[in-house]
Amino acid sequence: MRDQQMVFRHNITATAVLELDEAQLGALDALAGYGDDAFLRVFYKQMGESYLKPYEAGLRSLFKRIKNTVPEALHQINDARRLLRAQQDRREAQWRKRLQRDRPDLDGRDMVEGDL
Repeated sequence: MRDQQMVFRHNITATAVLELDEAQLGALDALAGYGDDAFLRVFYKQMGESYLKPYEAGLRSLFKRIKNTVPEALHQINDARRLLRAQQDRREAQWRKRLQRDRPDLDGRDMVEGDL
């Protein structure tokens, strides 16, 4: 009879969803922009290795994820802002045309859209 070995493997996965505003995304982007090596070098020099060293692989993975996702999120925010600004500019131009057509006596500088 052959000896048989039983192998037990346990795998636990945890996920956290973190909501960040634009300023926080920018801060993360700037932080990761230094690169993991530079960040760790300065951190270890100033703060020591005892606390962060066990999490170094996780920090490197985090920086990689930040670099792969945060810049695109910031780009999308800026694109949305540009689109909204363009739409607002179009609405304002239309409003000014109506103002010039309907009220040529007013130049529109001191009016708001609701005045028509």
